Amino acid sequence: MTLSKLLRNPLLAGFFMAVALFGCGGGGDQEPSAVSVELRGDSIFSAPGIERSPASYIKAARPGWMVDDRSVSGLALFQALPFAFGQLSIVVIELGGNDALYPRTAEMFESDLRAAIGSVIGAGKRPVLTGVVNMPVSPDFFTAEALAKRDAFNAITLRIAKEYGLQHAGWGEDYRGEGDVIADRIHRTQEASDRLAALLVAAIERTSEQR
Repeated sequence: MTLSKLLRNPLLAGFFMAVALFGCGGGGDQEPSAVSVELRGDSIFSAPGIERSPASYIKAARPGWMVDDRSVSGLALFQALPFAFGQLSIVVIELGGNDALYPRTAEMFESDLRAAIGSVIGAGKRPVLTGVVNMPVSPDFFTAEALAKRDAFNAITLRIAKEYGLQHAGWGEDYRGEGDVIADRIHRTQEASDRLAALLVAAIERTSEQR
């Protein structure tokens, strides 16, 4: 019996199709594995005063991703340790701004960040660092002294990301002045928040592509 006659039989045709797909790995249009992301951050993720948080932006921009937002307003890095992890494979660390409001030195922050990264890697997951957002001086919260600490802490995130070969979203470098913050002089406007979220999506994608 010729191949053309065999393929006229629907059962045999289905068999040959299954063999062909198996042999080529299911075809060239397979969807990539879903990206799964756990967000560890503070109120920059909660995004008070605007409608769309960075987590909501990420979910809308990448609807196939699994996103677990575990951010807590007011959280400092040293308060978050040790991390307890879920099942998701990429862990975003967006902490450090509130640490600048406490009597924490640059050496303390670096030690905490190394501990956080070590716990993520030790759990078989991949860290992504956002950096520490910048903002204008505020007499009630982020004084000139606190912002100087923010500068130091953000520089540490950049240096450690390079040392560990981690993706860094560059949130501290994205600041464009007072127009980026709402009336409280801390949290982002919608436009500025969306910029940060887009930078983070790119950093997560770079991490997901690393082997």
